[in-house]
Formats: sequence, C-alpha cells, structure tokens
Amino acid sequence: MRSLYYQYDEHGERLDLLILLVNVGAAATLLLWAVHMVRTGFERANGNAFRLAIQRSNSNRFKASGVGVVVAMLLQSSTAVAVLVSGFTATGIIGFTPGMSMLLGADLGSALVVQILSFDLSWLMLILLLIGGLLILKGRTGFLRQTGRITLGIGLILLSLQ
Repeated sequence: MRSLYYQYDEHGERLDLLILLVNVGAAATLLLWAVHMVRTGFERANGNAFRLAIQRSNSNRFKASGVGVVVAMLLQSSTAVAVLVSGFTATGIIGFTPGMSMLLGADLGSALVVQILSFDLSWLMLILLLIGGLLILKGRTGFLRQTGRITLGIGLILLSLQ
C-alpha cells in the first residue's frame, strides 16, 4: 500500500518526502540566486543603456512595448521593468500610455522567457557554465566579467530547472 508521505520514482522505489523537499528547496534557492546574478550583471554592464532605451521609447507605444519585451527578457523580470517604468512615470520622464505599453511588453517578455525555458536546454547549460566561469576568471575588463556573470547565471538557471 502506498503512503501519502512518500514519493515513488519511475521504478516504483520509494523516495523520502524530506529528500524531495530539500531538493525542491535547493533548486528554488539556486534559481533565485541565478536570476539575481543575471539581473545585477545586466544592470552593472548596461544599466544606463536600459534607462536610455526606456526614456527614448516615450514617443511611440509600440516601440515602448518592444522595449518592455526586450528589457524584461534581458533582466528576466517584469517586476524590475515595472519598478523602472513607475519611477520614470512618477518623475514625468515618460507618459502614462507608453508606460503601460512597456509594462504589457514586459509581461510578454516574461512569458517568452518561460516558453524558451520549457525546452530541453541541458546541452546549453554546460556550455554556458564553462564560458561564464572562464569570462569571470579570465576577463580583463569589467564588461567581460559582467558578461561572464550573466552567462554563468543563465547556466545556473538552466541547472536549477532540471
């Protein structure tokens, strides 16, 4: 008789619930840390470029939504885009309509990232971890090290999702 307290693998062998919970907790922690690595790497390497792109997209709502998609995919967070946009809207740098377009684009960008991560990218994970580690350790400039941080973070995201 199977118990509610145990999980079983594909061969019918029992897995302890505690081990399962520790694995899920560790994977979630690694995912959160990796997303933080990618976000801070982009902000350190290209923070001013993101801010300028958001400010320049004020003229057209379609351009604003496209910028929202791209920035959300790069930062891997529509919330980060929302914080940036709300700050710019509050100070009057961008208007309400482009700001809303940018937020909708950011939601679309987050959805696209989820779709991309649903594919089997285990082959790419090892390559990204290797390249990211080499760039962090051997990069001569700050930009190269931040690019390595981003690449390593994406590799860790793929690792945590396995």
